[in-house]
Amino acid sequence: LLGELDFHREARNTEKLRQNLSNSRFWKSGQVVVPKVYWDWTTDCILTLEWIEGIKLNQVDLPEHRKKRLATLAVQVVMQQIYLDRFFHADPHPGNFLYIGDDTQDRLALLDCGMVAMIDPRTQSILTDLLIGIVYERPKIVTQAIRELGFTRLDVDLRSIESAFDRLLRRFYTRPLTEINLAELLNEALRVPRENNIQMPGTIGLFVKTIANVEGIARQLDPLFPFVEVARPIVEQAIRLRLFGTELWQDAVQSSLYLSRLTTQFPQRFEVLLDRLERSELGINLGWRLEQEFLHTQQQGMNRLSLAILSMGSLVSGAILQQLLGQDSVSSPLIEMVSQGLLLSGIGLMSWVMIALLRSF
Repeated sequence: LLGELDFHREARNTEKLRQNLSNSRFWKSGQVVVPKVYWDWTTDCILTLEWIEGIKLNQVDLPEHRKKRLATLAVQVVMQQIYLDRFFHADPHPGNFLYIGDDTQDRLALLDCGMVAMIDPRTQSILTDLLIGIVYERPKIVTQAIRELGFTRLDVDLRSIESAFDRLLRRFYTRPLTEINLAELLNEALRVPRENNIQMPGTIGLFVKTIANVEGIARQLDPLFPFVEVARPIVEQAIRLRLFGTELWQDAVQSSLYLSRLTTQFPQRFEVLLDRLERSELGINLGWRLEQEFLHTQQQGMNRLSLAILSMGSLVSGAILQQLLGQDSVSSPLIEMVSQGLLLSGIGLMSWVMIALLRSF
């Protein structure tokens, strides 16, 4: 609230949005307008902006085909801010969108830039993955995105989360695209991590709220608005920028520098880690299930080792008895039967161990 009352801050937000939305591959130049800031008459207590005359989007009286174009434009404006600019207007309700077009061109104005949000490159990349998983119905991608986005505890069952997302996406994608409510889908998707004790960052709440607002505007203009289809090209553009944009090389350079720094600091950090372990300051919290799995694995390993030792003992004993039977002074049917039994049991035990090992890979 205090941030929204800081008019210098709102002026800077307005100027940044004006710059970001002045040009785009999704609309023509001048088709999206943000008020100009008059800095000479702006202070901490007074915000002086360009006056823009228009009609609220929920009050426009236009033919249906033009309403559909306006809905598409409004969604493109918001989606570009989130997925390409990483700086978005977090309160795009109908009163903050004005229709300022005429008979020749549909134009929009975006007002009241007091509530905005910034997204760091990592979160933007994860949100892109989240939308990719939703748009292309890939529960594994959604699960991984949620895992990276939030704070995941060791005892979280990721397989059950993936199954929950699979059921959720199947439930939504049995509907026609025009009936898929993306805001509802996102809310349902984010309920899954909450129920599994995965803590999500606060920015996600603003992200979902912004999507819900602009989707509500679009459906007021066009009840059958295909939000997923309109969002798809912007997501694809975000993927292209990630793969071939300048940020890829910047990330590579930053990762190289970080790896170099980590390599030089590794001996000191490892020494600190050992010191904490010796003083029992570092606790490792394994849940009951993980501990049981660990003990079960150790027990299996010990059983296989015991069988391997027994098989080797049988083979060696059988071989020694066979060697004794080869001497002229030793001849006994009983010793021959025992030696053959030891050799056969050793071969059998060794085969058992080998099969168990092959099955474990």
